[in-house]
Amino acid sequence: MGTTSECRRILSWIAAAAALALLPISVSSAPDPRYVSCGEIDSLFSHWEAVHPAIFHREVIGHSGVLGLPIWAARISDNAGVHEEEPVIVFNAAQHANEANGTNAIIWMMDRLLDRYSKDPVIASYVNALEIWFVPIVNVDGHTMVFSEAPDWRLWRKNLRDNDDNAAFTCPEDGVDLNRNWDFRWEEDDSTSTSSYYYKGPGAFSEQEVVALRDLIWRERPALTMDYHSPFTTGPGNVIYWPWRNSANGRYGPDSAAYRAISQNLALHTRAEADSLRYNGNTPSRNVLPKQQNWVYANTGACALLMEIALTPWWEGKMVDTVAARVGRGSMYLLARAAAGPGLAGKVTDQETGLPLVAEVRIEEAHDPAVGPRLTDPRSGGFWRLMQLGDFTMTVRADGYYQVTRPVQVSVGWTHANTELRRMDPAFADAMRPSPAQRLWTTQPHRPGEPIYYRVDRPGPVRLDLLEASGRRVLTLTEGVRPAGVAAASIDRRLAPGVYFLRLDTVGATTTSKLVTAR
Repeated sequence: MGTTSECRRILSWIAAAAALALLPISVSSAPDPRYVSCGEIDSLFSHWEAVHPAIFHREVIGHSGVLGLPIWAARISDNAGVHEEEPVIVFNAAQHANEANGTNAIIWMMDRLLDRYSKDPVIASYVNALEIWFVPIVNVDGHTMVFSEAPDWRLWRKNLRDNDDNAAFTCPEDGVDLNRNWDFRWEEDDSTSTSSYYYKGPGAFSEQEVVALRDLIWRERPALTMDYHSPFTTGPGNVIYWPWRNSANGRYGPDSAAYRAISQNLALHTRAEADSLRYNGNTPSRNVLPKQQNWVYANTGACALLMEIALTPWWEGKMVDTVAARVGRGSMYLLARAAAGPGLAGKVTDQETGLPLVAEVRIEEAHDPAVGPRLTDPRSGGFWRLMQLGDFTMTVRADGYYQVTRPVQVSVGWTHANTELRRMDPAFADAMRPSPAQRLWTTQPHRPGEPIYYRVDRPGPVRLDLLEASGRRVLTLTEGVRPAGVAAASIDRRLAPGVYFLRLDTVGATTTSKLVTAR
C-alpha cells in the first residue's frame, strides 16, 4: 500500500471520475456555441464601449502572427480611458487554443462588473479602486482554427506558425505552444520538436501573440496576473499554481507566504464543476519551463497565478455557462484582495524636481536575486506589492541617486511609503560606482558588434542584460556560470538610437551602466 498522500490522491481521482461520469462532457464535432469565439469578442467589446464608456476601455495590443487578427484587451476601471495610480490586475486566457473555459470565465467577470457597477456598492468599490485588464483570447489564430471545426479541433493547442512551410495547417506538425515561448530558462527547455504539442518555437518571444501580452504586462506593471488554462485532455485540473518552488534546491520563492495564501483563498472561493469537487490552491509552480507565470514572476515579482479550470477541456449545454460562472465568481476574490490589501504601495520621485523615477523597491526580508527587480512604473514612479502583515525593511535605489533604507510596517489595507531620492553629485556618483571587482564598460556611443566588457571577482552565476530606459529587458547578452576575471559580450543587432542600460547580476551584487547607441 502507498503512502497516506498517495492514497488520498487515488481516492480523489476515484471521486473525480465518479463526478465526471454524471456531467455532460463534450463529444460533439465542434465546440458548443455557448463558448465565446474570436468574432464575438469584437461585438461584445463594441457593445460595452457604447453602453459603459466611462468604465470600459478597449484596445488592440497586437496582431496574430499568421492571420493578422487583432488581439483585444480591455480595462475596466473608473476613468477607464486614462491610466491612474491604482493597483493593476491582468486576467488572460486561451494561450492554448483548445482551452476556452478561461475565455468564458473572463467574459462572465466583465459582464458582471459592467452590469452591476451602478447597482452593487461592492462591485463599484472594485472598479473604482483598481485597474482591471482582461485579455480574453491570446491565441486568436489557434482559437479561430478550433472554432472553424477543423478535423483536429480538440487537439489544436498551438498557434498557426507554419513549421514545415507547406502553406497548410496540420495538427500537430504546425504551431507553437504560446505558453512555452516566454524567455525564461529558454536554453534548458527541450521542447524543440516542431510536431510536439509543447513546441516552444524557434526563439524566445518569437510569436507576436506572446509579445503583445508581454508588452501589456511591462507597460501596466500589475500587482497580480491570472493565466487561465484547462487540462489538455481529461486529467489533472481544478488546481491553482502560485510562484514558485525552485527545482534545484526545493526552496520557495521569497513571496511564498503572501502568494500561497492568495492561492489558497482563491481555491476556497471557487466552486468546481461538481459540488463534490474542490480546487487545490496549495500547489507551487516549478521554476523550470518558459511559461508566462515563471517569466512574470522572475522579471516583475508580481503575484503570477495559473489556474487549470475543471477536469476536462470541453463541456456542452448549461455546463459551459456553469463552469464559467463558478470560476468567474470565485475570481472576484482576487479583486477584493487587490482592492483591500494588505500590501505595500508608494511613489518614488526626484527630491528636487518631484519627477517620477524608475527605481528598484526591495523588501530585504523577501528578496531573492532570481526574482524581480521590483521596478516602479516610469509613468508615475508608483509601485504596488501584495504582501502579508508584518515589519519589514525597504530599500529604494536608482542609478545616480543616494539609496534609502528604512523600516516599514505593513498593516491592514494598503500601506503607503512614498520615497524621495536625492541625486548624487556627478563626481561623487562616479566615485561610488562599483570597484574593478565588478564593473561594466564599453565604448560610447555604442555600435553593433563592439565589445561590452565586464569584470567579476569570483566564479559563479553571471547574467548580463540589456534594458530599455523603462526597465524592460531587451535581451540577455550572457547567462551562466563564469570564472572570475574580465570577459566580453556583444550585441549582434542594431538597436534604435537612444539610451539603454546594462545590468550585471552576480551572487549578492548588481551593477548597472548606461549605454548610448549611435545614430
